[in-house]
Amino acid sequence: ECCISDRQRKSAGRPWSKYTACTKRSKIMKHLFVLLCVVAYAGRATADNKYQEAVHDLVRLLERDTSQPKGGSSSVNQANDFIDVVLLQRMPPLIRETPGLFPAAPLPPHYFKGYKTSITNRDLKVNVTRGGIKNFDTAIHRVGDCIPAVVAGNTSVTCTLSFDGILAELVVVTKGDNLLNIVKSVDVEAVVYNTTGRLEITAAPNRPGFVRTLFVEGVNFDVRPGSNLDLNEVRMNNFKMHIANFLREELYMNIYGNYHVLLNQASARMSFALS
Repeated sequence: ECCISDRQRKSAGRPWSKYTACTKRSKIMKHLFVLLCVVAYAGRATADNKYQEAVHDLVRLLERDTSQPKGGSSSVNQANDFIDVVLLQRMPPLIRETPGLFPAAPLPPHYFKGYKTSITNRDLKVNVTRGGIKNFDTAIHRVGDCIPAVVAGNTSVTCTLSFDGILAELVVVTKGDNLLNIVKSVDVEAVVYNTTGRLEITAAPNRPGFVRTLFVEGVNFDVRPGSNLDLNEVRMNNFKMHIANFLREELYMNIYGNYHVLLNQASARMSFALS
């Protein structure tokens, strides 16, 4: 009704004032619609800006919480010194007070059989009767520089460890290393070589440290049986493999067991913060 022509208005005999008011209301509604669109767009832009600012703030927070501590080589030296004190000063007395690790971690009885390789030899029967794994107090040490970091406000030190020099000594009773099927008592030594692991110690502000990660990579044993064990090359390699596998499992149990417990004790006795 507001949008009729002047001729239509006159033929209808309606007053001009009514159409004037109607036209004004129409213009007001159009302006109001435009204004609402502008406000909505501005509100969306403001919300987008606030969202982007929040994302940027979160990124800056994460960058700050996972950043390397200030101090460069000074922080690395502090981390190295801390780990050296834990491993070389705190741990040896604790280990020497622990019968499960010192003078040696005892080995349980173990049996395996090495099958014959030809008609000229017999199956080799082996019983591990006694033995132990030692040098937990002297062999384990840091290799290279540690990596210090501050994560979510907590100080963290990660290092590579060497386990080379851990020694196993055991006595095995064998039968079948020759056709006469003679029973023998054989002394065996096995030393760990070329074996590393990872240690991470973490501490919250004004709180004692604790072991967050202790991981030993594949353990290598150099197995050295006594000279009275008479085996050909294939059978000797099989014998060494069985002994190494047995010792590897026992070493893991001791590292992740008693040694880990003592490492937590040694770490908890010291507080540290990197500058």
